[in-house]
Amino acid sequence: MRPFAWILIGLAMLIWSLLSWLLYSFTDPVLAWLATSLDLVVDRGQDTAKTLGNKSAGDILAALDTSSLPGQLLGMLKSTGKGAVVVIWVIGMAALAILPIGLSLIGRFYVRGRH
Repeated sequence: MRPFAWILIGLAMLIWSLLSWLLYSFTDPVLAWLATSLDLVVDRGQDTAKTLGNKSAGDILAALDTSSLPGQLLGMLKSTGKGAVVVIWVIGMAALAILPIGLSLIGRFYVRGRH
């Protein structure tokens, strides 16, 4: 492959790594913000159900304990979020590393087909 293509692949790897690092860095603050917001949304939803519906509607939502499922999902995201970012980064880097080989194979087949 030409040196220009290698430079493009290197730049793509650099940009991919930068984006992955930013996502990795912001995973915990964003999930903490979501956890705080989620509690407020669930509480306001129960209050709204009591106000707009009736007391029994709010009691039904309170009995369903709607705060536990989103909290469990956020807990799962907190435990697997950074690991998932690393796995996706590795897959992207592998794809970018294999890309020049794939492009050269496609180029060879294309040149053979034209002759």
